[in-house]
Amino acid sequence: MLNNAEKHRRSLVIHDARAVMGVLSRLIAGGILALMFDQYFASQAAGTAFVKSRIWWEIVLNLQLLSAGMIWYSYSDRVTRERGRLRTLQMTRLWLSVFASLTPTLVGLAAVFQDWFEVLPGVGIFVVILIFATVHLIISLYVYRQIEAYRISPKPTYSNRERLVFYAPTIIFISCVSIDLIVGANTWFIIMPIMLFSQGSMPYVFEALGLKSVENYA
Repeated sequence: MLNNAEKHRRSLVIHDARAVMGVLSRLIAGGILALMFDQYFASQAAGTAFVKSRIWWEIVLNLQLLSAGMIWYSYSDRVTRERGRLRTLQMTRLWLSVFASLTPTLVGLAAVFQDWFEVLPGVGIFVVILIFATVHLIISLYVYRQIEAYRISPKPTYSNRERLVFYAPTIIFISCVSIDLIVGANTWFIIMPIMLFSQGSMPYVFEALGLKSVENYA
């Protein structure tokens, strides 16, 4: 067992670069979605949901390629070659992560086919997107828990502070929702994608910081 001082020293070193890439890919996707949601509210007077700037979309698509590439590198060599339930769970986890990282692109494609660049859609469309994102997060965390059962290394014991850090994105989001409900703002709606993707990345943050051992499965 590591004492608190040892855990603190270990947390200052990156222990798993693949986990860092997994975190970055999620933050990129969440950040792009947050900007899209902000554009939706900022451009209501113009009657369009998103900006039409070619440079903006070139940047987004390039970031999406980078995000998907980092996810693939982060996960592909973690998948066992032996067929069975573990491989199925790992492949499911891989494709769920790729799908999550490409969410902004999927929203952009939906905007093209639904003509959202010319006609402002109802806010219900974005509520549906957030519902799907929440369901995706729940399924992803469930698959992750199932994979964890196959670990060879023992499960770590977290302190109360580390548990608080793990759920920090959710705590911050709930705080923002509470404040916005009081003042009548919509900031919570804009930052929700970042909070969802940040919460989904916390297991990999802990791996990167060495609070969890590098994946090793039976």
